[in-house]
Amino acid sequence: MLTIEKAQTLLSVYAPALVAEITEEKLDVSLAVAASHRPHCLKGVKGDEAELYYLIYLLLLAKATDRRQATDLLKVQSARVGEEQYTFSASETGENAAAPAYWLAKWQALEDICASLGAITVSADADCCCHEHWGA
Repeated sequence: MLTIEKAQTLLSVYAPALVAEITEEKLDVSLAVAASHRPHCLKGVKGDEAELYYLIYLLLLAKATDRRQATDLLKVQSARVGEEQYTFSASETGENAAAPAYWLAKWQALEDICASLGAITVSADADCCCHEHWGA
């Protein structure tokens, strides 16, 4: 779990513009929300990374609502011309990192790791009829 100090350090690297704008109280509340969205199967550095991505997403989303509707920033804007498909960034500068959806997608990629864990198990039960078929 990220601490305020660790979050501020990481934010200064990943999203330096946010560090100057955020109060410690707002960071504390946002950290609590981000911690609740930390993928359960990720520990250590990868878990911190996922938590950081969600934190940046929350902070950018909050910042965006001050300027315009947050839903406008989350929409995927795409167009299809024949077989060509174009997807446009919601960022005004063309940098995806400024859009909340970019950080949400990075978090989702890590969250999906937990969703895809699992295995199909089979039984080696002696009463299984398949043993006769396979000569076991």
